Amino acid sequence: MIEILNIFYLIIVTFIIFSFPLSNVLLKKKIYKYNYNIFELYTFNLVLILNFLLVLSFLKLDTINIYFFLLSAAILNLFFFDWSQFKKLTSIIILFTIFLIAYSLNIASYPNLEWDASVNWIFKVLNFKNNYNFENLINIPGVKEYPHIGTYTWALFWRASFFDYEYTGRIFYLFVYLVGFFTLTSNLKIKNLNKIILLIIIITLAFDKILFSGYQEPLMFFLCIVFTLFAQKITPDKKYNLNYFFLILCANLILWTKNEGMFILLFLSFFILLRRKISNSFKFFLILTFITLIILKHNIFIYYFDSSFIGWSGYKFLKINELFTLEILQRLPYLLYQVLISFFKYPIYLIFIILLLTRLIKDKNFKKYLNYITFFIINIAMAVSIFYFVKDPNWKFHAQVGLDRMLYQTSGVYLIFIINFLNNFKLFNIKSNK
Repeated sequence: MIEILNIFYLIIVTFIIFSFPLSNVLLKKKIYKYNYNIFELYTFNLVLILNFLLVLSFLKLDTINIYFFLLSAAILNLFFFDWSQFKKLTSIIILFTIFLIAYSLNIASYPNLEWDASVNWIFKVLNFKNNYNFENLINIPGVKEYPHIGTYTWALFWRASFFDYEYTGRIFYLFVYLVGFFTLTSNLKIKNLNKIILLIIIITLAFDKILFSGYQEPLMFFLCIVFTLFAQKITPDKKYNLNYFFLILCANLILWTKNEGMFILLFLSFFILLRRKISNSFKFFLILTFITLIILKHNIFIYYFDSSFIGWSGYKFLKINELFTLEILQRLPYLLYQVLISFFKYPIYLIFIILLLTRLIKDKNFKKYLNYITFFIINIAMAVSIFYFVKDPNWKFHAQVGLDRMLYQTSGVYLIFIINFLNNFKLFNIKSNK
C-alpha cells in the first residue's frame, strides 16, 4: 500500500514539474500568441527541461537539489497556471492518468531490468544518482559512449522517491511516452469519446512492457513523434515561431538519448527537406544546425573520453571488398526475417504499410507521401545495415536483441500518418461539441 502511495506521489510531482514554465499565463502573453493545448504545453516543457537537465549533467550538482529546485519553481508557477487548459480536456486527462497509473503499477509488479539496461544503462543511472557528473562516466562499467540524458532524469526521479527502489525513476519514461500519444491526437477535431477510443487502440497496439525495463526506446519514441509534429507545424506564419526553437532542442535530445540518434535525426530531416512551406534558406539553416549539434556531441565525447563511436563494444565496420562476399550476403535473409518479425511484433508498421498502399492506390500521388516513403525506406535500411556492415562474430545475437528495438523507437512517426488517415473517416470526422 505504501509503495502505491509513493507511485501516486511521483505521478503528481511529475505532472507538476513538467507543467512549468510555458503554462504560465504571463509568459503566454509575452512569448507566444497561439493557444496551445495542455498536452502541447507539456511537450514544450519536457523538451525545454530535458535540455536544461542535459546541461546540468555536466556539473557536479546534487540531483536531489535539482529536483527540489524544479519542483519549487513549478509549484510557484501553479499560481499563474492557465487552469482552463485542464477544463477543456478533462475526460482526456483522466484517461492519461489512468494509463499512467496502470502502467506504473505494472512496472512496480515486475521491476527487473532487461539485458542492455542491466549491463549498460543502470551504471550511468547510478553514476548520477550518486552525484557524479558526466566526466565520471569513464570510470563506470558498460559502454561509456552511450548518451545519457535518459539515465540522468531516471536518476533524478529515483532520488525523488520516498523509497530507494530503482524502478521509481522509470515512471518518468511512462509519463514522457504517454505525452507523445496525447499530443499526437490533441488537435484532432473529433468528439472526446472518439478520441478516447482512438487513444486506447493506438496505445494498446504500441505498448511493449519490455522496453520499460530500463531501455531508452520510450524516450526516443516520444522525441521522434515530437520532432515530426514540430516539422509539420512549421509555416511562414510568425505566430508559430516557438516551433522552430523547440525543433532544434528536440534534435539535440535525439542525439543525447541513443547512439543511433545521429542517423535518426538525419533521416527525420527529410520531413523538413521535403516540406514546401519551409523556405530553402531556412532548410539550410536547420540542417546546418543539426550537423553542428552532431559535431558538438562528437567533440564532447572526444574531449572527455578520447573516444566516440556508433554501436557497441567490438563494433567495427567491414571493408568495402568484404560487403559482397557470400559469407556476408548470407546475413540478408536472416536480417530481413528479423524485420518481418518486428513488423508483427509492432503492428504499427503493418497498419502503416496497408494504409499507405491504400492512399497511393486511391490518390495516385507518389510525391504527396514522399516524406513518409523516404523515411520508411531509410529507416529499414539503417536497422538492417547496422548489423550487416559490422565485423562482429555476435552480429546475429545483437540483431536478435536490438533490431526490433531500433524499429520501435521510430515507429511513432508512422502513427502520425495513421492518425491522419483515420481522421478522414466519417466516424472520426465529427467535430466535438464544446
